[in-house]
Amino acid sequence: MNKSVIRNDVIHWLEEDIQSWDNSSILVDSKDVTASIVAKQNGMISGTMVASIIFEMNEISVDFIVEEGSIVNKGDVICKISGKSNNILQAERTCLNIFSHMSGISTLTYSSIDKIRGINPDLMIAATRKTLPGLRRYQKWAVFIAGGDTHRMSLSSMIMMKENHLVNFSSITEAIQSAKKKSSFSLKIEVEVRNDDEAIEATNAGADIIMLDNYTPAMIENILPKLRSVNSKVLIEASGNINENTIVSYAKSGVDIISMGKLTHSSNVFDMSLIFDNLN
Repeated sequence: MNKSVIRNDVIHWLEEDIQSWDNSSILVDSKDVTASIVAKQNGMISGTMVASIIFEMNEISVDFIVEEGSIVNKGDVICKISGKSNNILQAERTCLNIFSHMSGISTLTYSSIDKIRGINPDLMIAATRKTLPGLRRYQKWAVFIAGGDTHRMSLSSMIMMKENHLVNFSSITEAIQSAKKKSSFSLKIEVEVRNDDEAIEATNAGADIIMLDNYTPAMIENILPKLRSVNSKVLIEASGNINENTIVSYAKSGVDIISMGKLTHSSNVFDMSLIFDNLN
């Protein structure tokens, strides 16, 4: 990630939390202290660069014990920090909020991939655009670090035609022909379909990726051979309320991609704490 972009975001985050001054920290005599961020659960760590920049911008030194993407256990020390106590108190919540959020996404992504690793090692677990405004780069990075696919980073990344796009055309075929005519050769075309007829039409019309929306694993197994017979290279994506409890069934269906909005919009935060060392 671009450090200058992160610094600009951090400025806004800190301004949001410290609008004038910290009315709690000014009650405490500032002194040189050391502290640790400790994992309170098992999982994967991501966001070390972001945390480092937050600390750096608050004149706090940090020494990470673990690297980005490391698996940690409950009780492990993630990093050691040192600086003025008031600076640490002011930076603490901003740092832990983004750090625990990113690590939570990485943890869920990693555990989801781990569930299907033995079924199909080439299967991609992808995020979606269901991200929080202003945090997409951090949420997508957390997915990437865990081995997931970022899918579209923005609306400019590729052409994805969903139901509300397709209603503007007389047919899926016309929509795909329009896309091929008006877009760059470098952009892939993905079409979201709701039934087998739409899936077959989109494949015949030359879509690069077919998104089977809200298909059950059994429905996918039924349609896949038909789509492969039309175009053996077309990518098939399963999407729609897929979670860690159903992902194995979808992995066994034979799709190439499983997209999960839950990775970014509903992952639990990773439980971690910043603990001051003994000040006596």
